[in-house]
Amino acid sequence: ALLRSHDKGEQAEPEDTGGRSVFISSGVSYALTKSVQVYGFLQLPVYQYVNGVQLTAKHAVTAGITMRF
Repeated sequence: ALLRSHDKGEQAEPEDTGGRSVFISSGVSYALTKSVQVYGFLQLPVYQYVNGVQLTAKHAVTAGITMRF
């Protein structure tokens, strides 16, 4: 879950900032070797509310490789 308040400050646009979101995410990881692992995750919003006009993503995807030395 993510809760963001309105921006503040001299250059802020508080009417078009802030909102609430709830996400569900799933992922997978696989060990190629003892020291190398690959992974991928998908995040989907199940609830989104934003103040004013803002860009929002329909989904987020993360993939990567981790290595231990």
